[in-house]
Amino acid sequence: MRTRRAPLVAILALMLVAAACSGGKDTTAPAPAAAGGSSDLKGVCPDPVVVQTNWFPQSEHGTVYQLLGPGYTIDSAKKRVTGPLVADGKSTGVRLEIRAGGPAVGFQSSAALMYQDPKITVGMLQSDEIVQFSKKQPVLGVMAPLELDPQVLMWDPKTHPDWNTIADIGQSDAKVFYFQANTYMEYLIGSGILRRSQVDGSYDGSPSAFVSSGGKVAVQGYATNEPWTYEHEIKAWGKPVKFQLIYDTGYPNYGNVLAVRADKKDELAPCLKKLVPMLQQAQVAFVGKPDTAIDTILKTNNGYKGAFVYSKGNARFAVDQMRRLGIVDNGDDSTSTSTASPSWPAAPWTPTWRACSATTAGAPASAPSTSAAAPAATRPCSPRGSARSSASTSPSRCSSSPAPAAACPTSPTSTATCARCAPPATAASTW
Repeated sequence: MRTRRAPLVAILALMLVAAACSGGKDTTAPAPAAAGGSSDLKGVCPDPVVVQTNWFPQSEHGTVYQLLGPGYTIDSAKKRVTGPLVADGKSTGVRLEIRAGGPAVGFQSSAALMYQDPKITVGMLQSDEIVQFSKKQPVLGVMAPLELDPQVLMWDPKTHPDWNTIADIGQSDAKVFYFQANTYMEYLIGSGILRRSQVDGSYDGSPSAFVSSGGKVAVQGYATNEPWTYEHEIKAWGKPVKFQLIYDTGYPNYGNVLAVRADKKDELAPCLKKLVPMLQQAQVAFVGKPDTAIDTILKTNNGYKGAFVYSKGNARFAVDQMRRLGIVDNGDDSTSTSTASPSWPAAPWTPTWRACSATTAGAPASAPSTSAAAPAATRPCSPRGSARSSASTSPSRCSSSPAPAAACPTSPTSTATCARCAPPATAASTW
């Protein structure tokens, strides 16, 4: 289980960083031929462009690995991979270096690392982290690859059949384990959804507390990871779990925002003007056809010699889950694609919004009702009262326009209601 910090407010960010070439084992074929025109980054961007990620390689970082071309080398000691930065299969004339985060850097934030090492071009952070570190380590978000953050609290549906929301957990005496540094917990406590007496910040990413309790406790996780690993890879458990996104409690947040140091904005502006559209297009390409980038992600993880166990099944599940839950989505604010980039593929997985309803055992409580790109004033927002199981295949968010608050289901043990939220403070990329 990842133990990264969780999200809060919405801001935009980017990811790529400039650093020196790392040594390692050549894992792929020769680098592709150089491109020209708008794809030429030579002399415009740092070489290499260095991206400091917030965890080990995984599908949630697909945007960046989609840009890593063949001929890359893996530095197993420093946990970084370097290769040609490619766009549409052609070299841009510069290299891309992707650095692992989380345990690989002692759980330091990307913001802190960016100020320690000026070679880092772009860092990956949650939007609440950007706010949290703004006083001492200010960074500017330039692109949000994800429409929302996949952080969840999860539980055993058989042990707690009456839990449908995080608010239901708050009506019990059950322990909730989370990573101490995550700021979302202060929101859940301050809003009265959970009680301080029931939360425990000692969570270290291990499933042991959950498994040894027999599923009596709730733990943090990611919708893109733990539902798969607990059911298919943790033999001591081997059953589905149920979860609710923290986002869906009324805590709007972007995950994996790509950001630059605030004092480097002007210096990097010419590079970002070309690089950000490439990142946008890379995310579109990755979600549409992820196999090549997933192969790179798995090979890189294997090259790190067991530092993070990540299976192909987990990687593919993550992509499918991002599609199903709207974690990757066009949204209504033009932050995922530029005017020069195509929108996300329309079929077969484009998420559809439905009136606020609970999902249990993978079955929606009501039929989905589609509503294409809602205007900003009626942007679908988060309900306090929807949960999903690991088998869920439909987003469970409520739209502020088609469904009045009274139509939102409430928990049998709480007064959860459909949260009426203003759209996050987002803006289209200006690069």
